[in-house]
Amino acid sequence: MSSSPSGSDMYLVHPTSSLQKRSPPRPPSTLPQQKEEEEEAPHTAQDLRARGKTNSSSHITVNSSLLSTLQRVQDDKSQSVKVQSSGEGSNPDGHQRVNNGSLKYFIDDYKEMLGIGQEERRAVWWVRQQLHPPSTSTYHLTGVLNAMDDRYLSASQEFIGEQVQKLFNKSLSSGGDGRFAEAGAYDGEFLSNTLWLEMENKWGGVLVEPNPESFARLLKKGRKSWAINSCLSTTPYISTMAINLHVMADNVTQDIAADFWRSSSRARHMTPTKEDHKAVQAEVVCVPLYTILVATGLTSLDFLSLDVEFVEMGVLASLPWDKVDIKVLAIEHLTEEDLEAFLRARGYFLVAHQNEDWVFASNKHFDLHGVPIT
Repeated sequence: MSSSPSGSDMYLVHPTSSLQKRSPPRPPSTLPQQKEEEEEAPHTAQDLRARGKTNSSSHITVNSSLLSTLQRVQDDKSQSVKVQSSGEGSNPDGHQRVNNGSLKYFIDDYKEMLGIGQEERRAVWWVRQQLHPPSTSTYHLTGVLNAMDDRYLSASQEFIGEQVQKLFNKSLSSGGDGRFAEAGAYDGEFLSNTLWLEMENKWGGVLVEPNPESFARLLKKGRKSWAINSCLSTTPYISTMAINLHVMADNVTQDIAADFWRSSSRARHMTPTKEDHKAVQAEVVCVPLYTILVATGLTSLDFLSLDVEFVEMGVLASLPWDKVDIKVLAIEHLTEEDLEAFLRARGYFLVAHQNEDWVFASNKHFDLHGVPIT
């Protein structure tokens, strides 16, 4: 399912390296601690090479801000200021923000991190710096196509929700906690595949959204999950990608007819030239999915929702499958590549697909009828 009518259309990949209602969920407020032997971070590439932890593409000095712990993550990073065309700007929290025209990004300057491998400790530390913690406030929702009202669902939401409900029926009925990751989260509500799991079933996880304006809205929704303002890398390195950032005004989003979204969960037919729907070309930082999962302690996932606009195969190919355990995947598949064969080779079977939406389950956790293996 597309997470947004104004999502992030990726048009050029350019790696920079070589290469029943319940109470709201209560996710952990802290992330996994570093192993004791890893608490002292190397300060330079020379230190890393001395420890055998780097490669020829990683000769980059580590910024001292990367040494801070998760507790330094501010509850309100959303106060970041717009970066002026001079290149860099500082915030009340002392962080340097990325220059990308007049866009306001909720992430530190990433230039020193480009080319760093997804399993390197400083990549994980840096990502932890960028994570916004689960909200402690109440939800602030518009109620538009957020899957909380069965009368107003996009066809995509309805399909994916039904498959997830079937596969996790026993777990959902018993009230067991679950963990998810949603890439292409838009504003955390509109066309979300995970909001209902979070609100009704006490699940928690991480939300990934590259569009800074959509991400700003997400931070105001009161989601009880971690969130990061980045796209997913198609390589096993932190990189950048040129994308079209589409933004639709809140009032327009709220006025969209449900019939339109039932026929198409995307807004590909809505031209960016309309006053209420603008598009900006920008370069954004892309973090490997694996690095985000390690940083949040979510290498074991119940549900992964992947909506990354034509680069899904690159994101999946960069994932070290022997180091993650993902039970169910919902993937918006837009390319001609054989997604089913790719995932079959990695221990998954196709549960169902409808148009661009494909749902897979792990052979390790479900039989071929979708019944959980206990």
